[in-house]
Amino acid sequence: MGREAKKWLERVDRHFGFLTGMGFDDPEVDDRSFWETWVQYRSETAAVHVSKSIEFVRSEVSLIRLVNGQVPPYPIWITDDRIDWMLLDNMVELKAPDLMGEANKLTGLKPAQLDEQLHFWSLALRQLAGDFLAGDFGSL
Repeated sequence: MGREAKKWLERVDRHFGFLTGMGFDDPEVDDRSFWETWVQYRSETAAVHVSKSIEFVRSEVSLIRLVNGQVPPYPIWITDDRIDWMLLDNMVELKAPDLMGEANKLTGLKPAQLDEQLHFWSLALRQLAGDFLAGDFGSL
C-alpha cells in the first residue's frame, strides 16, 4: 500500500468504517492510478467504492452490485444490460432531491473539503441507502 492509499484509507474509514459492522469486509485500497485513489468495502453481495477523483475534483461514492461475488467492470457504455454500478449522487437525487443543491456544492481535494464531502456521503449512505446495504438492489 502506497503512502497516498494509506492516507486515503485513514480519511475514508473515519466516515465509512461503520460498514465493517454491517457485514462489509475490511476495506481494500488502491492508489495505482493517477486519476483516483479508492477504498472499497465489500459484503457478500455488494460493495461501496469511495474514491478521491482527480478527474472530477471531488470524492465519489459508488454503490456496486457484485456479480458472482466479484466487483464487475465499470460500465463504459450504458446499454440494455443490467446496471451494477450507481453513484450515490443518483440515490440522493432519487430519494432526497432537496439535498442535491448541497451535494453539487461539495467539491475540492483539500483535506477539509474532502472531510466535508465524506461526512455528507456517509450520512447519505446511512439515511438513504439502507436497502442497498441490506442487499436490496431495487434502487439500482
